[in-house]
Amino acid sequence: MSLHNVVYLQHIEFQTRVYRNIIPDANLLEGREALLGCHAEKQWVDLWHLPLVEESPIEQALLELRASEVIRANKIRAPEARSHFIQDHAWRNRIMNLYGNAKAKYTLRCSRLGKDLLFGEQAPSVSFSRTGSRAVVAVSNLARIGVDIEERGESAQWYSIAEIVDAKDWPAACSSNNDRAGWICRQFVIKEALLKGIGVGLQFPLHAIKLGFSAEGTAVYKKTTGRTQARPTNWHVISEMEHSYSLALAIKAGQTPQALAVSQYHCAPLDASRILRKDETVFFL
Repeated sequence: MSLHNVVYLQHIEFQTRVYRNIIPDANLLEGREALLGCHAEKQWVDLWHLPLVEESPIEQALLELRASEVIRANKIRAPEARSHFIQDHAWRNRIMNLYGNAKAKYTLRCSRLGKDLLFGEQAPSVSFSRTGSRAVVAVSNLARIGVDIEERGESAQWYSIAEIVDAKDWPAACSSNNDRAGWICRQFVIKEALLKGIGVGLQFPLHAIKLGFSAEGTAVYKKTTGRTQARPTNWHVISEMEHSYSLALAIKAGQTPQALAVSQYHCAPLDASRILRKDETVFFL
Protein backbone atom coordinates (compact mmCIF):
# COMPACT_ATOMS: atom_id res chain seq x y z
CA MET A 1 0.00 0.00 0.00
CA SER A 2 1.37 3.36 -0.98
CA LEU A 3 2.46 5.70 1.77
CA HIS A 4 0.50 8.39 0.04
CA ASN A 5 -2.85 6.80 0.83
CA VAL A 6 -2.16 5.48 4.29
CA VAL A 7 -3.32 7.00 7.52
CA TYR A 8 -1.68 5.89 10.74
CA LEU A 9 -4.55 5.52 13.14
CA GLN A 10 -3.86 5.16 16.81
CA HIS A 11 -6.45 3.59 19.09
CA ILE A 12 -5.62 3.59 22.76
CA GLU A 13 -7.45 1.61 25.39
CA PHE A 14 -6.29 2.63 28.86
CA GLN A 15 -7.66 0.82 31.83
CA THR A 16 -9.70 2.96 34.19
CA ARG A 17 -7.23 2.39 37.00
CA VAL A 18 -4.67 4.49 35.15
CA TYR A 19 -6.75 7.57 35.86
CA ARG A 20 -8.34 6.64 39.14
CA ASN A 21 -5.95 8.44 41.43
CA ILE A 22 -4.86 11.30 39.21
CA ILE A 23 -8.03 13.30 38.60
CA PRO A 24 -6.26 16.56 39.34
CA ASP A 25 -7.06 19.47 41.53
CA ALA A 26 -5.73 22.94 40.72
CA ASN A 27 -2.39 22.25 42.38
CA LEU A 28 -1.82 18.91 40.73
CA LEU A 29 -2.52 20.39 37.32
CA GLU A 30 0.74 22.25 37.65
CA GLY A 31 2.66 19.02 38.18
CA ARG A 32 2.70 17.65 34.67
CA GLU A 33 5.58 15.37 35.44
CA ALA A 34 3.49 13.64 38.10
CA LEU A 35 0.92 12.84 35.45
CA LEU A 36 3.55 11.50 33.10
CA GLY A 37 4.66 9.12 35.80
CA CYS A 38 1.39 7.20 35.60
CA HIS A 39 1.56 3.62 34.50
CA ALA A 40 0.56 2.81 30.92
CA GLU A 41 1.24 -0.47 29.19
CA LYS A 42 2.38 -0.48 25.58
CA GLN A 43 0.06 -3.35 24.80
CA TRP A 44 -2.88 -1.03 25.40
CA VAL A 45 -2.00 0.71 22.15
CA ASP A 46 -2.91 -0.61 18.73
CA LEU A 47 -1.76 0.68 15.37
CA TRP A 48 -3.67 0.33 12.10
CA HIS A 49 -2.56 1.15 8.58
CA LEU A 50 -5.69 2.27 6.77
CA PRO A 51 -6.54 3.59 3.33
CA LEU A 52 -7.73 7.16 3.50
CA VAL A 53 -11.42 7.10 2.56
CA GLU A 54 -13.01 10.49 2.20
CA GLU A 55 -16.19 9.55 0.35
CA SER A 56 -17.70 7.15 2.85
CA PRO A 57 -20.66 8.93 4.49
CA ILE A 58 -20.64 9.21 8.23
CA GLU A 59 -23.92 7.36 8.69
CA GLN A 60 -22.50 4.39 6.80
CA ALA A 61 -19.43 4.52 8.99
CA LEU A 62 -21.60 4.41 12.07
CA LEU A 63 -23.37 1.34 10.74
CA GLU A 64 -20.02 -0.39 10.41
CA LEU A 65 -19.21 0.15 14.05
CA ARG A 66 -20.03 -2.39 16.67
CA ALA A 67 -23.74 -2.57 17.34
CA SER A 68 -23.30 -1.59 20.97
CA GLU A 69 -21.49 1.57 19.96
CA VAL A 70 -24.21 2.52 17.48
CA ILE A 71 -26.83 2.07 20.18
CA ARG A 72 -24.80 4.19 22.55
CA ALA A 73 -24.45 6.90 19.93
CA ASN A 74 -28.19 6.94 19.29
CA LYS A 75 -28.85 7.33 22.99
CA ILE A 76 -26.67 10.40 23.16
CA ARG A 77 -28.18 12.26 20.24
CA ALA A 78 -31.22 11.95 18.05
CA PRO A 79 -30.38 11.26 14.39
CA GLU A 80 -31.41 14.77 13.32
CA ALA A 81 -29.20 16.41 15.91
CA ARG A 82 -26.33 14.12 15.06
CA SER A 83 -26.68 14.94 11.37
CA HIS A 84 -26.50 18.65 12.17
CA PHE A 85 -23.48 18.02 14.33
CA ILE A 86 -21.85 16.09 11.52
CA GLN A 87 -22.41 18.86 8.98
CA ASP A 88 -20.64 21.30 11.26
CA HIS A 89 -17.61 19.05 11.66
CA ALA A 90 -16.74 17.99 8.13
CA TRP A 91 -13.11 17.21 8.88
CA ARG A 92 -14.02 15.08 11.84
CA ASN A 93 -16.20 13.06 9.51
CA ARG A 94 -13.07 11.81 7.83
CA ILE A 95 -11.75 10.50 11.10
CA MET A 96 -15.10 8.94 11.93
CA ASN A 97 -15.09 7.26 8.51
CA LEU A 98 -11.70 5.80 9.23
CA TYR A 99 -12.97 4.27 12.42
CA GLY A 100 -15.97 2.80 10.68
CA ASN A 101 -13.98 1.32 7.86
CA ALA A 102 -11.47 -0.14 10.29
CA LYS A 103 -14.23 -1.69 12.40
CA ALA A 104 -12.32 -0.27 15.33
CA LYS A 105 -13.80 -0.02 18.77
CA TYR A 106 -14.97 3.55 18.84
CA THR A 107 -16.93 5.22 21.58
CA LEU A 108 -18.90 8.35 20.86
CA ARG A 109 -19.45 8.77 24.56
CA CYS A 110 -16.57 9.47 26.84
CA SER A 111 -16.07 10.94 30.26
CA ARG A 112 -13.58 13.55 31.37
CA LEU A 113 -13.62 14.70 34.97
CA GLY A 114 -16.94 12.93 35.40
CA LYS A 115 -18.74 14.68 32.54
CA ASP A 116 -20.15 12.92 29.52
CA LEU A 117 -18.77 14.20 26.24
CA LEU A 118 -19.49 13.74 22.58
CA PHE A 119 -16.52 13.55 20.26
CA GLY A 120 -15.55 16.93 18.91
CA GLU A 121 -17.61 19.03 21.27
CA GLN A 122 -15.80 19.34 24.57
CA ALA A 123 -13.07 16.78 24.30
CA PRO A 124 -9.63 18.04 23.24
CA SER A 125 -9.65 19.01 19.59
CA VAL A 126 -8.41 16.53 17.04
CA SER A 127 -5.73 17.93 14.80
CA PHE A 128 -6.12 16.43 11.33
CA SER A 129 -3.94 17.23 8.37
CA ARG A 130 -5.84 19.10 5.67
CA THR A 131 -2.86 19.43 3.38
CA GLY A 132 -1.09 16.12 3.81
CA SER A 133 -1.97 12.54 3.11
CA ARG A 134 -0.91 10.97 6.39
CA ALA A 135 -1.99 11.71 9.91
CA VAL A 136 -1.73 10.28 13.38
CA VAL A 137 -4.97 10.22 15.31
CA ALA A 138 -4.86 9.26 18.96
CA VAL A 139 -7.92 8.10 20.85
CA SER A 140 -8.26 7.24 24.50
CA ASN A 141 -11.36 6.05 26.28
CA LEU A 142 -11.56 9.42 28.01
CA ALA A 143 -10.87 11.85 25.20
CA ARG A 144 -9.87 12.24 21.59
CA ILE A 145 -6.37 13.45 20.85
CA GLY A 146 -4.73 14.14 17.52
CA VAL A 147 -1.42 15.11 16.06
CA ASP A 148 -0.43 15.59 12.45
CA ILE A 149 2.17 13.88 10.36
CA GLU A 150 2.00 15.98 7.23
CA GLU A 151 3.32 15.58 3.75
CA ARG A 152 4.72 18.73 2.20
CA GLY A 153 4.83 18.94 -1.57
CA GLU A 154 3.72 16.52 -4.25
CA SER A 155 6.83 14.37 -4.23
CA ALA A 156 8.07 14.90 -0.70
CA GLN A 157 8.14 11.85 1.55
CA TRP A 158 9.40 13.44 4.73
CA TYR A 159 7.07 13.19 7.68
CA SER A 160 7.95 14.53 11.07
CA ILE A 161 6.78 13.61 14.53
CA ALA A 162 8.41 14.26 17.85
CA GLU A 163 8.51 12.35 21.05
CA ILE A 164 9.96 13.14 24.40
CA VAL A 165 11.57 10.16 26.02
CA ASP A 166 14.07 9.43 28.70
CA ALA A 167 17.70 9.57 27.65
CA LYS A 168 18.03 5.81 27.96
CA ASP A 169 15.11 5.26 25.58
CA TRP A 170 15.72 7.58 22.69
CA PRO A 171 18.39 5.49 20.91
CA ALA A 172 15.86 2.67 20.68
CA ALA A 173 13.58 4.95 18.73
CA CYS A 174 16.29 5.35 16.12
CA SER A 175 17.16 1.68 15.92
CA SER A 176 16.58 -0.03 12.59
CA ASN A 177 15.49 -3.12 14.51
CA ASN A 178 12.31 -1.46 15.72
CA ASP A 179 9.02 -0.62 14.13
CA ARG A 180 10.36 2.90 14.11
CA ALA A 181 7.41 5.06 13.23
CA GLY A 182 5.05 2.87 15.22
CA TRP A 183 7.25 2.93 18.29
CA ILE A 184 7.52 6.69 18.27
CA CYS A 185 3.81 7.10 17.67
CA ARG A 186 2.96 4.80 20.53
CA GLN A 187 5.22 6.64 22.93
CA PHE A 188 3.90 10.00 21.84
CA VAL A 189 0.28 8.95 22.13
CA ILE A 190 0.70 7.41 25.55
CA LYS A 191 2.18 10.64 26.84
CA GLU A 192 -0.49 12.77 25.21
CA ALA A 193 -3.32 10.55 26.37
CA LEU A 194 -2.16 10.74 29.95
CA LEU A 195 -2.16 14.52 29.76
CA LYS A 196 -5.07 15.40 27.51
CA GLY A 197 -7.21 12.43 28.42
CA ILE A 198 -8.03 14.11 31.71
CA GLY A 199 -8.13 17.61 30.31
CA VAL A 200 -4.49 18.49 30.84
CA GLY A 201 -2.19 19.62 28.10
CA LEU A 202 -2.35 22.60 25.83
CA GLN A 203 -3.74 24.96 28.44
CA PHE A 204 -0.25 25.02 29.90
CA PRO A 205 2.27 27.48 28.48
CA LEU A 206 4.41 25.88 25.83
CA HIS A 207 7.77 27.02 24.58
CA ALA A 208 7.18 27.99 21.00
CA ILE A 209 10.09 28.18 18.63
CA LYS A 210 9.41 29.75 15.28
CA LEU A 211 11.57 28.29 12.59
CA GLY A 212 12.28 30.42 9.54
CA PHE A 213 14.81 30.43 6.76
CA SER A 214 17.47 32.94 5.85
CA ALA A 215 18.22 34.06 2.32
CA GLU A 216 20.87 31.34 2.20
CA GLY A 217 18.33 28.70 3.18
CA THR A 218 19.67 28.04 6.66
CA ALA A 219 17.33 27.62 9.61
CA VAL A 220 16.69 30.61 11.84
CA TYR A 221 15.14 30.27 15.30
CA LYS A 222 13.07 32.69 17.29
CA LYS A 223 11.97 31.46 20.67
CA THR A 224 8.83 32.77 22.32
CA THR A 225 6.72 31.62 25.24
CA GLY A 226 3.02 31.51 25.67
CA ARG A 227 0.01 29.46 24.73
CA THR A 228 0.22 27.87 21.32
CA GLN A 229 -1.84 25.46 19.30
CA ALA A 230 -0.35 22.14 18.28
CA ARG A 231 -1.05 22.61 14.60
CA PRO A 232 2.13 22.11 12.63
CA THR A 233 3.32 24.15 9.71
CA ASN A 234 6.66 24.12 8.01
CA TRP A 235 7.95 26.98 10.14
CA HIS A 236 6.48 26.42 13.59
CA VAL A 237 8.15 24.16 16.13
CA ILE A 238 6.41 23.37 19.39
CA SER A 239 8.50 22.54 22.41
CA GLU A 240 7.30 21.16 25.71
CA MET A 241 10.08 20.17 28.07
CA GLU A 242 9.47 17.23 30.36
CA HIS A 243 11.70 14.46 31.68
CA SER A 244 14.51 16.98 31.11
CA TYR A 245 15.20 15.67 27.62
CA SER A 246 13.88 16.53 24.20
CA LEU A 247 14.11 14.48 21.05
CA ALA A 248 13.11 15.58 17.58
CA LEU A 249 12.97 13.10 14.75
CA ALA A 250 12.39 13.43 11.04
CA ILE A 251 10.92 10.24 9.64
CA LYS A 252 11.43 9.30 6.01
CA ALA A 253 9.75 6.29 4.51
CA GLY A 254 11.97 3.22 4.58
CA GLN A 255 14.82 4.89 6.41
CA THR A 256 15.98 5.12 9.98
CA PRO A 257 14.58 8.24 11.65
CA GLN A 258 17.16 10.94 12.06
CA ALA A 259 17.59 12.59 15.45
CA LEU A 260 17.73 16.30 14.79
CA ALA A 261 18.47 17.42 18.31
CA VAL A 262 18.69 15.93 21.76
CA SER A 263 19.07 18.45 24.51
CA GLN A 264 18.83 18.75 28.26
CA TYR A 265 16.64 21.49 29.72
CA HIS A 266 16.64 23.50 26.52
CA CYS A 267 16.27 23.20 22.76
CA ALA A 268 19.57 22.72 21.06
CA PRO A 269 19.99 24.01 17.51
CA LEU A 270 19.84 21.59 14.64
CA ASP A 271 23.05 19.95 13.58
CA ALA A 272 24.75 22.28 11.12
CA SER A 273 25.16 19.40 8.71
CA ARG A 274 21.44 18.74 8.74
CA ILE A 275 19.64 21.68 7.12
CA LEU A 276 15.91 21.37 7.46
CA ARG A 277 14.11 21.43 4.16
CA LYS A 278 11.25 23.84 3.68
CA ASP A 279 8.79 21.01 3.09
CA GLU A 280 9.49 19.35 6.43
CA THR A 281 7.52 19.71 9.61
CA VAL A 282 9.36 19.13 12.87
CA PHE A 283 8.16 18.96 16.45
CA PHE A 284 10.33 19.40 19.50
CA LEU A 285 8.41 18.11 22.49
